[in-house]
Order: sequence, then structure tokens, then C-alpha cells
Amino acid sequence: MAFAAGFGLDIALTVVSLAAAFVPASQETQCRVGIGSKTRTTAGLDLSGGNYPHMFLYDTRGELIDYSIGGGSAEQASNDIVGFATGTSTSPEYMMIQASTTDATCISYISLTSAANDQRTWHAGYIKQCAAIADQNQLWYPSPEFIPGTDFHPGCVWLSDDDRFLKAISFKLTDFGFPESETAQRAQAQYTQFPNTLCQAPARMAMWTTPPVDCVPVYLEEEQRDGTTGFDLDFQKIVDGHALVCDMKDAKTLNQNIQPGQGPKTLNAKQLADEKAAADAAQAATNEAGTNTNAPPPGAGGFGGTVGSIPAGSSGGVAGTTPAVGVGNFGGVLGSIPNPDVVQPTKRSKRSNTRQVQGRSTRDSRRQVLDRREVLRREKDHCVDRLVISHFGDHSATEVCQMTNSWGPDFVSVVEGLYCDMCERELWQLCSVTTTSGCFDLERKEVRHKALGAEGEDYIDLRKKFEIISEWE
Repeated sequence: MAFAAGFGLDIALTVVSLAAAFVPASQETQCRVGIGSKTRTTAGLDLSGGNYPHMFLYDTRGELIDYSIGGGSAEQASNDIVGFATGTSTSPEYMMIQASTTDATCISYISLTSAANDQRTWHAGYIKQCAAIADQNQLWYPSPEFIPGTDFHPGCVWLSDDDRFLKAISFKLTDFGFPESETAQRAQAQYTQFPNTLCQAPARMAMWTTPPVDCVPVYLEEEQRDGTTGFDLDFQKIVDGHALVCDMKDAKTLNQNIQPGQGPKTLNAKQLADEKAAADAAQAATNEAGTNTNAPPPGAGGFGGTVGSIPAGSSGGVAGTTPAVGVGNFGGVLGSIPNPDVVQPTKRSKRSNTRQVQGRSTRDSRRQVLDRREVLRREKDHCVDRLVISHFGDHSATEVCQMTNSWGPDFVSVVEGLYCDMCERELWQLCSVTTTSGCFDLERKEVRHKALGAEGEDYIDLRKKFEIISEWE
């Protein structure tokens, strides 16, 4: 099975393939948190790590079992194990990870082994798959963190205890750890074909901007599966058939409706077919009874005209008539008549749009770049003075530049031969023997802008001065 993150690809992993990620069973539940690039054997500057989050475990009814207070910094090149006093009689069903500080943390994966040796997992690839519902919120960034036992890099999701990122994520542990590859592939097929069953199902996975205090959304009834497809039997129950077992009036999610029974309408393939067949039968019945007010009158053609023929004159009008001045052969007025009620669509300019720009030609435009960069500096955006250079084949500068929900340092994909300026969302080729200007110099770690004249007092230098550089290989 290929392990790759991305919508429509296999990101559902089996428990067998994840064996190396789990901690051996003990008298308490053991949890390993993959933070940024902490599993690298070689210590180095870490640009996608951070502090440990708060973690909460819940039973099948959404009641809190135990919790761990985070805040401590994860040591370089390691992923510490956190213990929970759950006992052997209770296996956690739900989990919530919550930012512990305003210093953003990038979470890659969670692996958990209960005292009863039940093994559960979750990873950031699922958040990436749901990025479409997040509008322009900053969520995801590549990471060198791979899930132990695989070559899969799920990337990581940013959490912080302020308004920049998500504050917490909750998920149903048993819906993301699969006992065999066939089950995993079926789950991924459903999440791809019917994304609401992952991204708009808050009991399965919820993205919190204001997390709940005492509980998480839960399913009080066991989810039923289709014996043929392996999909959930009732998609609507998955989307909004959950229960809230505590007061959540102040809790807020990221474009998800947590109120039971109020989620978006989501039907499976059979339900869609049955609904269409019922609608067609109802329309046919009203047509036959003559009660369908939208049906064409008797004797009418398919476009509402009377069946029959009308003799046409040589100019295309009715025989014996002459088209009026300015009228075309089909009766329309020649030229165009503006309609004041029609609003012409406009394109909205967003910083997240990728622009293939190879250097700027005016002093004003260069000044605007520096002004934007200064705003981002005040917002502590990593794109201002940090750089990641990745040698991994599944890391893409194009992807991170074009993704409206990505956030992090400037990014180089050596394999692609591209550099992404994350502040401007611009892609540049890496400099080479044949490309010597309007490119990114990997050795000097700077863009070679096309010459715009001598460097006098009016010259504005757009080259960044990276204070932190991390190389992933």
C-alpha cells in the first residue's frame, strides 16, 4: 500500500503498518505525539516543532477518563511518551489535543496504546484532506516527521492558543486505526468520494477555534457498515447523528456545525439513487394527473411553442412581415444592450494566490513587497526570515505555495527544483547553469533578481536575510 498524503490518495493506515509507531502495552495508556520534526536522529534547527499540547481522553459516552497538561518543550530528535491512568477496563474512544501556549506547535501524528493493548492512531493528513472547508485559515505545513514503520510524511497541523491557528482538534480514535489494508482502503475511498463523512462529521473529527471544556461530540450508537462497500451505512447519522453530552454553547468549530441534526445533507449512493427515483415518480404522477403547474400545456413542443409549422419569410420573420430596422434575422436587436442589473464578476486578490513572478520592475511594487513583509514580521509569520530546504521526494514547493491553507517558512523542494516565497506565494526556479537570474540561489540562500539598474540610493533590495535555516534529508 502506498502511503501518501493528499485528497484522493491513501492516507488511511493499517495498525499492522503502524506497528513501529505504537508503545508496548503497560499498566496505563501510553501516547506518543509526533511533533514537527522530532523523530529525526540528527538534531538540528527545528522549524515545525513546538511545545507539547494538552491531551484529553474520553470513553465511548464522551466522559473524561484522564488528561495530560502540556506546555513543555519537546526535546530535539525525540518524541516523548505521555502516560494516562485509564486502567485495563477502559479503552479510550475519543481524544482531544489542545494548544498549550501561543507558541505555535505543528502536530504530525498521535499513536496510542491502551492498557488493554488496543492500538489507536490519527495523523495530520486528515486535516490536510479537509482543508477545503477551512476557507483561508492557516492549517498545514510539510514536515520531515514520518510515521514510524512507514515512509509516509503526513505533514503537520498548526495549533496555538491564540487566533492565528486552530486551538484544538478532537477525533474518534477507532475511526482512524484500521486492522487491515482492505478496511483502510475502503475508509479512504469513502472519505474521498463523500468528504462530508470526514470533514463535516464533528464526532469523527472536529477542528476547534474555541474548544469545549468538559466533553467532545460522540456517537451514542455504534456506526453500521455496508457489507459490500464497507462504507458507513447512513451518512447523515455520521454527519449530524452525534450527541452533545455537555454544554457546548460557547464552543466553536471551523466551519462545522456541531448541533445534532443540523449538518449538511449527505446521502450515500443508494440513497441518492432512491431519492432521484422517488422525485421522478412523483413528477410523472402529477404530469399524468394534470396537477403539475410546471408541465407544458397539451400540444406544446419541448420548448413551450405550439406544435406545427409557421411559414417563414425570406428574411427569417413570419411570412408577409418585414424585420424592423436594427433587427437581425432571428428577431434579436443588432448590437448589445447593457443590463444595469447584471453585476460582472471580479477576481478577488488574495495573498494565498500563487503568482509566477520572476522579479519586479518598479520601485513602487518593490516597496509594497517590503511593506507587506513588515506587516507579516509583526504578526510573527515564519515566511519573513525562516527557510526550509527539503530533499524528500513527496514534498512539493508547488503544493505548499498553491495551498490556500498552508503556513510556515519559505520552502525549497530540491527534487522539484523550486523555491516558494511563502510571504508572496511566488514560485522561483532554482538557479542553475542555464538559469542564472530570476531564480533562487540555493548556495547563497537568496533570490537573484533580474537587474534593474545600478544599486544607488533608490535601490530597494528584496533579498531576505534568513535567520533560521533547516535542511530536511
